[in-house]
Amino acid sequence: MRSLLFVLLFYLLLTFSVFAQNITQYYISPGKGIEGLLYLGQDMGKMFDQWGASDTIQEGYGVLIYDYKRYQLTFGAEIYTNKVVMIFINTYIYKTADNICVGSSMSDVLRIYGSSYRIQRETAMGGNAIFYDSIGIGFGINNNSVVSIAVYYPQR
Repeated sequence: MRSLLFVLLFYLLLTFSVFAQNITQYYISPGKGIEGLLYLGQDMGKMFDQWGASDTIQEGYGVLIYDYKRYQLTFGAEIYTNKVVMIFINTYIYKTADNICVGSSMSDVLRIYGSSYRIQRETAMGGNAIFYDSIGIGFGINNNSVVSIAVYYPQR
């Protein structure tokens, strides 16, 4: 009985350590990108080498929109420069250093980023959106909850 318990405990510890090693937390950096994963200004040629082909590509307003479902990310690259200019996040797995992510409340966003924002009604971000243009981050808000996050170059 003791040896069975020991084997079971060893198996659980081994499983947990392997699982823990595979969890990497990537942080959203306003006006910059997702640290260690994707940055504004990154060259799409290098992106294809690193990530492979995207699941879908759409064109609009001088930007190609790439959707990578395996990373749960969508981002836009300017057609003429081939550089990433915006990143859209629709999952809770990426968060800011202040723990704001998809699923956070509107009051959490206001507590961290303040009330000086630009609002846009009924956007493609899943509802109304608030933008903090001076730092380059926006939040799609539906029912007082964050449903998406946009990272873009700050506008001063």
